[in-house]
Amino acid sequence: MVSQLSNPISLACKNVSKHFPLIEKKSAWRILAGKKDFPVVCAVTGVDITLEKGQIIGLIGGNGAGKSTLMRILTSNMEKNSGKVFINGYDIDIDQEKIKEQISWM
Repeated sequence: MVSQLSNPISLACKNVSKHFPLIEKKSAWRILAGKKDFPVVCAVTGVDITLEKGQIIGLIGGNGAGKSTLMRILTSNMEKNSGKVFINGYDIDIDQEKIKEQISWM
């Protein structure tokens, strides 16, 4: 399913966030007990990016800033917790296979 985004937009990322549970060694028993009330670490929070065809950007940040997490989300190799992503007009939640045919990631 192709979105309503205009053709020149190659990447549209709106309010994308990803968080992970913070699990410490002393909390391992909580996993075994089925508890799900862990504190979370926000790796990516509210990212908005719009790129037209031919534009190039760089992601700059320190260790743990969320650069790799964002790239994994944009390449559909990791699920996001919230937000919308479109690559070449395809919705990353619906058209993952079509997106993977068009991009490369190492």
